[in-house]
Amino acid sequence: MRNLFLLFILVILCSCSLQKSNQQVLLKEDFSNLDTNKIWLLKSHTFTNNLAVFNPDNIQNKNLLALKLNQTDSSKTSSKSFEGAEIRTRRKYKYGNFKVLLKAPKGSGIVSGFFLYFPHSSKFKEIDFEFLGKDTCKVYLNHWTNKQDNGKAVDIPFAFQNEFHEYHLEWRKKSIVWYMDGKELYRTQNFIPKRSMHLVFNIWISKHESWVGNLDESALPAFFQIKQVEISK
Repeated sequence: MRNLFLLFILVILCSCSLQKSNQQVLLKEDFSNLDTNKIWLLKSHTFTNNLAVFNPDNIQNKNLLALKLNQTDSSKTSSKSFEGAEIRTRRKYKYGNFKVLLKAPKGSGIVSGFFLYFPHSSKFKEIDFEFLGKDTCKVYLNHWTNKQDNGKAVDIPFAFQNEFHEYHLEWRKKSIVWYMDGKELYRTQNFIPKRSMHLVFNIWISKHESWVGNLDESALPAFFQIKQVEISK
């Protein structure tokens, strides 16, 4: 009986090892060098609900990707009073595991995002991890289909601004699962996006104070830090 039990355990371990080895790694990034020609695209735009404009100069890379949010320098001619940052992959991905080691900042009014995004407005798709600086012991999990919000707020057992943690999106044909440090936070089988999407990171200020809180300008400059990215299928 004992031998049968040991054989069962061995089969399970071998199965898990084989499954892991069969995963195809599509991108593994430690930001020792930021390749903006083939892998990453730095964005310079804004949108209606954003009180900041994205500035490529606010993206810093020294073995760590840091997206900066600050007040716009008074010497600049700008349409907005604040500057944030956004970076996305040049390539689009369809299904897979998206694991990121990151640390988001504290500060009311500040939004930091790690998400998958299909950019065409008429067929808008998105799968999100969002970090609101007003409440650093909570993460917002969301997926959008045809501009329909399917969001959920989840409490976490730490303040996300203090340490790096792994956040993981598992996007399959019939499900989406959100993980943190290997622990499942939430899953859904409804309204699953079917189109290939970019991986995006950004930091900005929302004009919707009922959602993000009143802006605490004393928290600026704020930095959204990403240490590692792995995409596999």
